[in-house]
Amino acid sequence: MFHYSFTNDLRIKTLDTSLKKASICFINNTIPSSSENKSLNNNIKTLGFYFNLTKNSNCAKVASTGDVRTVVINFIKKFQFPNLHSKSNFNDCCNDNIMLAPMRTIVKLLYTMDLLYDDNISYLTREEIKNFIFYNEEVAKKKNFDMFKLISDIIEHRKNGNYPKYINLNSADHKWNQEDRQMREMLNVFNWSGFIINNNEKYIINHHDLSNNNKVDIFDIINYNQFWDGNSIDSYRQYMDLEQDIFDSYITKRIGKGDIMNIMNVKNFKINNLPSIFHSEFSKRYITSLLAKPFVILTGNSGTGKTRIAKKFAEYLEESIGNNEKNWLLVPVGADWTDNTKILGYFNPLANEGKGEYVKSNILKFIENANKPENKDIPFFLILDEMNLSHVERYFSDFLSHMETPDIPFELDGYDKKINYPKNLFITGTVNIDETTYMFSPKVLDRANVIEFKPKIKDVMNLFKDSNEEISSSIIANNGTSQAFLKLSKEIFSSNNFIDDTHFSFSQNDDNQQFSKNIDFVYDIFSEIYKIIEKNNFEFAFRTVKEIRQYILASSKISAEDEVNLNEIIDEQLLQKILPKIHGNEKEIGQLLEELIKLCEKYDLKLSEGKIKQMKGKLANVQYASFI
Repeated sequence: MFHYSFTNDLRIKTLDTSLKKASICFINNTIPSSSENKSLNNNIKTLGFYFNLTKNSNCAKVASTGDVRTVVINFIKKFQFPNLHSKSNFNDCCNDNIMLAPMRTIVKLLYTMDLLYDDNISYLTREEIKNFIFYNEEVAKKKNFDMFKLISDIIEHRKNGNYPKYINLNSADHKWNQEDRQMREMLNVFNWSGFIINNNEKYIINHHDLSNNNKVDIFDIINYNQFWDGNSIDSYRQYMDLEQDIFDSYITKRIGKGDIMNIMNVKNFKINNLPSIFHSEFSKRYITSLLAKPFVILTGNSGTGKTRIAKKFAEYLEESIGNNEKNWLLVPVGADWTDNTKILGYFNPLANEGKGEYVKSNILKFIENANKPENKDIPFFLILDEMNLSHVERYFSDFLSHMETPDIPFELDGYDKKINYPKNLFITGTVNIDETTYMFSPKVLDRANVIEFKPKIKDVMNLFKDSNEEISSSIIANNGTSQAFLKLSKEIFSSNNFIDDTHFSFSQNDDNQQFSKNIDFVYDIFSEIYKIIEKNNFEFAFRTVKEIRQYILASSKISAEDEVNLNEIIDEQLLQKILPKIHGNEKEIGQLLEELIKLCEKYDLKLSEGKIKQMKGKLANVQYASFI
């Protein structure tokens, strides 16, 4: 008899992402229950068994870093029958005396055939794999078999159609439910590996296109000869895990000497999980703004910490992307940035002996890295320091357009391919206002959250007593934090949901008691704001409403439930999204500011109230006022 059982649920097409996510779930103990998501629960548990993912397994630790291939190769090398995926099937396999590592056997067989014969002979069909391996008494029930005799028998069968007597063709002895589907799923792992491919229903070693890594993988597999013959799940998991010496070497060469036990220990991206330097009001507003819309403008006097907070947050989520490059870039904007060549490069027709050559900027190279498939789960942070030292629209217009239409690629004269706008790109611009800088147009302000940095006097004065070394030091997050940040950003950006009313508290004064504790509260306040500013042609449209919604959702996601106050969030969005557009003389905005002050007092919007009063004071002094 031959009892076998595999799975239909590896989902090979998404294995790169699903295996990594499953590993993170095991490490963080965040596997969704079957009631939450039955399909995902089944898939994660299936991947967990076959690829040996547990909270503390080396396989899970490596896969959680994104190196799925190392874990899959380990699976090809070691997976065998019997195994403990099913107790009944395990017992049946043991009674059958089956001891078969099918995938390892296939690799060894194809490798040997490839050495001995040309392409016309060195292949295996699925039918040959089924009969000459799974239903072969000499292969399935013996740890060691005669490889050359097996190859000879396969070739002879192709000539005359006869099977050797040790191959059991009696279907009554084949106890494999869903044999066709499950075998196909197993063999699809080879297609994923790249070194064995299905060429017109013939499985071959892809020897014409073998990378050095492929050759190492094959060598590792064909030289492995161990089997598990225990009876406990613990001993099976120990057998299926990456060997400790291989794991140690992996950590040294690929990850470094950091604490591997902390890998992917961040379940969700929360403010409270971040270092204390990111707990300030400004830091929280900055991080929330990035999550809501990946374009933020930081304004304030020189030396207030705008560039520092942007740089420190990027450093905290730092990831190495190869060639000593990182996922963040700080670029000082120059007064000579009069077109997009400083940011996207240019074609030099005189270079390359007159043939011409495209000269890439550092920013263009940064964008190319962000677009690489292997970096799709990593956020990339571009910081444009002193962004308004030149006219923003002159050098940044391409970005402003593509932010709203990210599916339309950049097309650069002289560049040989189109460049997608990265969905994992976050841009921060810092702004100083003096006689050497330029003001922003409404087009720019409308696309960003504008945050004004004004440090409190106690924080400034404390520097006389405290060097504030914590802020100056470089802090890098545990593995998985940057991925968690990007994941949350994508969820917020694509979500059709708004907010869960239970997550919010409200400032309770007599003036707002009439509003119920639900989203009508947000609607009513912004309706009043709209009516006030519409009279002066500063009304906002669909984009602004969408981004305010996203900001509110982001605030609810990254804060503890007892720390979210809806009045405060509305206050922040009035300050960051609406007020930056307002500018003019007494006749144009004087009455508007008065009405906004009354609204702020009514709803306890303290930040906005303070800014509006500041603008009103400037209006009285110089007869003109703007946000920045």
